[in-house]
Amino acid sequence: MVEEDVYEFGKCLITVAMGLLPDNGDPNGRLVMLGVRNHQDEPLLSTCRLNDLMPLPDPIQQLIEQLKEQLPARSEKAAGRRQGKAGRGETEDGRKQNQNTGQGRSTEG
Repeated sequence: MVEEDVYEFGKCLITVAMGLLPDNGDPNGRLVMLGVRNHQDEPLLSTCRLNDLMPLPDPIQQLIEQLKEQLPARSEKAAGRRQGKAGRGETEDGRKQNQNTGQGRSTEG
């Protein structure tokens, strides 16, 4: 946890994020969203193609491979969560369904 917002690069928390968008068939690979931020300030954002970043550093590639292996099990788990919510009369976002329309309605009032 950062106790003090020090705005010196070597002394502050820097967060780097990379999001792989779904494959759209581009020969240069998936579109990648990149972001970098300090503390909780607004991120700097950019996009590029996955091939521009290849090869990825080993730790990142290993995590991606681990996720690929886990996707079938994660899919089953997500389906179970959706089925459980549907059985309780909830929408995907946890709102109660309107019995007449099947549309979600907020329980906040």
